[in-house]
Amino acid sequence: MDLGLVREKQYIFRVRLIKEKIFIQFKKEWGEKRQKSQKRIQEREKEIQELRQAVDSEVEEIDWIFSDLICSIERKHSEVKELIRAQEKAEVTSLQMIRVSSLSVSLLDLKPYPASLSIHASLLSM
Repeated sequence: MDLGLVREKQYIFRVRLIKEKIFIQFKKEWGEKRQKSQKRIQEREKEIQELRQAVDSEVEEIDWIFSDLICSIERKHSEVKELIRAQEKAEVTSLQMIRVSSLSVSLLDLKPYPASLSIHASLLSM
């Protein structure tokens, strides 16, 4: 065999080995970078999920607070309406009592008149 041909084959073999080593190293580094990227993506997704859960929890709490506030306002509204109705009823009753009292006084003032009118009527009939 020709020595030049053997050297050429050895050179080609070494080049292939170097290429394979470079490719294996590249593949290993790429795999490591991919794993790191995948891990960062998973961490970010986990953070996002935790944030979503926190937001959902806060939204539920805010909903509960507003629902409680609305119920409280509705309760106070009903209480105020009842107080206003009771006050109106008390005022109406008070006005009725004043009118009754006023009418009683007026009737008391009118009682002497029928007697005096009867005296006047008897005088007129004479």
